[in-house]
Amino acid sequence: MIRSCILRDRDLPDWLIDGEPFGERDSDLAYDRLFVRLAKLRSAVVALERQHVEVCIARVEELDRESIALRSAFLNWRDDFLSAGVHGRYQTATVVGSGPWPRLHFYSSTVYLYANLTDATAWLNYFAVCLLLCDTSVRIFQLLQPAFDWKHELPTRNPDMANLCQGFAAIIPFCLERVKAPKALFSDSATAATVTDPHVVENKEPMRLYLSGLIVWPLTVVSSLLHCLDDGLQRWARQELAEMARIKGYGGLEAVASAP
Repeated sequence: MIRSCILRDRDLPDWLIDGEPFGERDSDLAYDRLFVRLAKLRSAVVALERQHVEVCIARVEELDRESIALRSAFLNWRDDFLSAGVHGRYQTATVVGSGPWPRLHFYSSTVYLYANLTDATAWLNYFAVCLLLCDTSVRIFQLLQPAFDWKHELPTRNPDMANLCQGFAAIIPFCLERVKAPKALFSDSATAATVTDPHVVENKEPMRLYLSGLIVWPLTVVSSLLHCLDDGLQRWARQELAEMARIKGYGGLEAVASAP
């Protein structure tokens, strides 16, 4: 429901603000609390954008400070998640065969491999949320400086956005099981330690239907960003979203995917 509120730019109901009464603990609870802060931040930004009077600069500056604090908080969450050990383990790999790139399920020949789908989808959602925060940060800055050339200045204001875009795209094939990690890659054997640049083959077997549900929300986020450093990634995300909608039979998603 938090995700739905974010995509619809709506305020969160009070009972959703803290997940601890619902049994959330540890990194999940910490992540959701950050997610709630992001939802509230975006709601406040949208409210200011819709005003027909001059915005209060002090209020916008307050939101800008919150966006900076949130970015730092998400980085801290990432570091804590990585410190858990296995969750941070991934391997960059190259898909065997020629392009053209991008194409269905593959933005480029570079893919990220993980030990399991749980870790992969956690990182996919992390990348999507960070891109959403980048977009929010730019929208705040445009309230301060309406003539802000975001396309030119975005790499300076959000220097990690290019890596976020790359990481987001590189995880999708693994989440859809279009590539698989070699069995020894994430083992503790000596063989695993020697694998530095694995090459993988595209899996062309029919996709298991439930996998599409793992990536719909992240794809919807990237498809709907107002400010994205990589226009090609956004177009590709919309095509992927349309394909997931076709697979699942969700007409509403197809409408989102085809939006300009």
